Amino acid sequence: IDSEETALNQYIEPCQKLNIIPSIEIKESILRIDILENLFNRFQNNKKVAISGISGIGKTFLAKHFTEHYQGKFSNMVWLNCANGFPKAFSQEKGIGLLGSLGLAQEYSSYVGNEKGLMNLVIGHLAKFEGNNLLILDNLDQSISSHKDEITFLSKNWNILGTSQQYLQGFE
Repeated sequence: IDSEETALNQYIEPCQKLNIIPSIEIKESILRIDILENLFNRFQNNKKVAISGISGIGKTFLAKHFTEHYQGKFSNMVWLNCANGFPKAFSQEKGIGLLGSLGLAQEYSSYVGNEKGLMNLVIGHLAKFEGNNLLILDNLDQSISSHKDEITFLSKNWNILGTSQQYLQGFE
């Protein structure tokens, strides 16, 4: 079995990062691996997992560490900062980088002022990606519940990891 497993692991393609994924210096991290394993295992039963808690406890750090540690387990990875709202995340820095990766950069100008339209365009393209994908939605708040349909649609092909200071309904 070990030789079969080794042979299989040799052919795993590296994770395609569709926009800039924040990184950390792993050597400086003192985070216990069992916390990351617990988080990864939660995706076995739920496609939407949240890291929640008060400001400053390390939710984003944990998400960054998770992406570094498990990037080989995912086909594609996207990171969006949702501090100004979920739709707005698609028209800000990381969202614009994602547009370029998806071949939609020229479409951006026709969606200026139409954040929801741009969000739906990107979600439609992301939904076409097959494989074990990871979407990190950093700094979510309760307003994500008004985008339940979009999140449900995305979670068919994407594991969604959210960070929030609030409890996120529908996320484990």
